[in-house]
Amino acid sequence: MGIVCKWCLIYGNPTRPGGSTAIKDVLETDEDLIEHIEMVHCMPVKRPGETSEQAEARVRAKNPRMGTAECTCPRCNARRRLMFRWRPA
Repeated sequence: MGIVCKWCLIYGNPTRPGGSTAIKDVLETDEDLIEHIEMVHCMPVKRPGETSEQAEARVRAKNPRMGTAECTCPRCNARRRLMFRWRPA
């Protein structure tokens, strides 16, 4: 049984136009899902014995988009949508 990322289902996969509808977006293991969340959605997942700061540093080392204008985490996506929506005329 495969695993599907809930953020890809709700918001669409930010790396693929049209969202996560392809069969290859079905992940096989929990580790695949964690890797997907960290690399595609720029969200650190804490491993056992790891602090939040260590998890963030580990993901930033692997994914330079995190925290930049190209960041695809739900928080940054929401911030961009709000800024676009409430842009002064």
